Amino acid sequence: MPEEIGDVIVACIVSAGGIGGIIIAAVKFSSEIIAKRLDEKYTLKINRALETHKGKLDNRIHISRAMFDKEFEIYQTLCSAFYEAYSRYEILQGLMNSDKAIIPKSEIRLDNPKLFDLYNDIQNGNAVTEIDIDQLKNELSEKLLDFRKLLYKSGAFIPHDNQKLFIDLLNELSICVKKNSICSSDKLHLLRGKMQVELRSYLENLSVIE
Repeated sequence: MPEEIGDVIVACIVSAGGIGGIIIAAVKFSSEIIAKRLDEKYTLKINRALETHKGKLDNRIHISRAMFDKEFEIYQTLCSAFYEAYSRYEILQGLMNSDKAIIPKSEIRLDNPKLFDLYNDIQNGNAVTEIDIDQLKNELSEKLLDFRKLLYKSGAFIPHDNQKLFIDLLNELSICVKKNSICSSDKLHLLRGKMQVELRSYLENLSVIE
């Protein structure tokens, strides 16, 4: 009986190509299992990456090229309008809070014996006239009005959250102008920084459809 079992084993080895054949078969079988597991692991990794990418795409806002161009133009116009007003506000406040003398309108007349001295003070940057101050105030008021009008017109073309970024800037700048003195610029600077960061983030999250 043991002899017969031995004969069967020998026959199996011979039919499989000897012991080398058995080893090769075992290695091949193991390799296939390892390859399958690696493939499954790689496939899982790819699927996860695709799902993550898909999630990012789903979170993006899809917009046509025409609409994107229109929105972008509005943001540029609003930014320009704000800085047109803000730059005049800074100049005005700089003059009002400097050590420069402000020459009243009443002193700017031909019969004023100090007229030549006043002229020299202005030329040397030591004084400004009340006329110059009033002109800056008028320009500032006009630029604020232009900014306000542009904001009203923009409402139908841009998201309300983005419009509000500029509305907050307009309101804070208007408050500073009404006080007719330098107000705390911290809030205005914070609002300006918020507008820049949030608007940039919004634009980067847009997916333009050609």
